[in-house]
Amino acid sequence: LKLIVTTNKSVTWAVSMVTYSVLLICNLYIEPGMSWWFTLMFTGGIYVCFACLFVSAPSILGDIIDYGKMKFNKDRGATYYALVALIYKISLALGSSFALVIVGYFGIDLNAATQTSEAVLGLRLGFIIIPAIFGIIALFFIVVTPINKYRHFIICRRLEKRIPIVEQRG
Repeated sequence: LKLIVTTNKSVTWAVSMVTYSVLLICNLYIEPGMSWWFTLMFTGGIYVCFACLFVSAPSILGDIIDYGKMKFNKDRGATYYALVALIYKISLALGSSFALVIVGYFGIDLNAATQTSEAVLGLRLGFIIIPAIFGIIALFFIVVTPINKYRHFIICRRLEKRIPIVEQRG
């Protein structure tokens, strides 16, 4: 929240996404026999990044809802929220399914005590490399978000100046 206040929501989202992608890539360097602290540190950092993403993304959605109120003179916030929730759930389902397909393609044996190098490559590809690549691709869309603090201030000011329309019966 402090980063959002000192910079803006898009910067916080971008920093969180870059850190998330870097920490995923750091997991590639974890080898058998290494201290469990490395796994804890990288995984803990990834979850902190998720927390930052789940603060900045909905707050940007609030800005988009305000823009929709200003532009179309209707409050469609529930529709926007429902669409974002649907897209999130679809992407989560497709992403995890795609990762499992990749792991299966590389021949993981769930009953084996140790995995082949191809199976480990499939795990790394499906759960580390491809999500990190998609995180970097998402970074581009985050950076080009047109609503910044100044523009949101203008939107809020225009919304406050509107006089509510009251129907007169008579």
